[in-house]
Amino acid sequence: MYQPNDRVFYMGVGVCEIEDIEKKTIVGETRDYYRLHSMDEQNRTVMFLPVAAAEKKLRPLLDSDRVELLLKEAKRTPLPWNENDRERQFQFRQILKNGDQLELLRLIIALHQKQEEKQSIGKRLWTAEEGILKEGEHQLHLELSCTLQIALEEVVPYIVERLKTAN
Repeated sequence: MYQPNDRVFYMGVGVCEIEDIEKKTIVGETRDYYRLHSMDEQNRTVMFLPVAAAEKKLRPLLDSDRVELLLKEAKRTPLPWNENDRERQFQFRQILKNGDQLELLRLIIALHQKQEEKQSIGKRLWTAEEGILKEGEHQLHLELSCTLQIALEEVVPYIVERLKTAN
């Protein structure tokens, strides 16, 4: 069970901090709820999640050792590019929704590679892919910023440097 002040990753939302655990009665049923707030400075939403549902919706933040392993693994096992546009968009949305940070990192790397490839011939990523890239980077960067205790703007240089040196 998580405690107040714990930072967690809330699937589909991102990094949140648990403010409190409180009893709430909804539709005649009293249960314990986590009161969480998003760590996203642009959207400091307060949410309530039944403690009983937390196992499926929350996970602990990555630790620094796991971050290093993820960076090495993402470099070793790139995300294959699906040429079917609809299937690819669905796959990308699922990765964003599921909160698997290795898959998210692989997705971001694949989109950056495709973006560079397209820019070299004077084209851009599709708007949907640009949105997915932006959302994915935001999720990952916020978690890494909290985990590594570095400023948000330091995350990209950190990732780039680690990817260069990852074996």
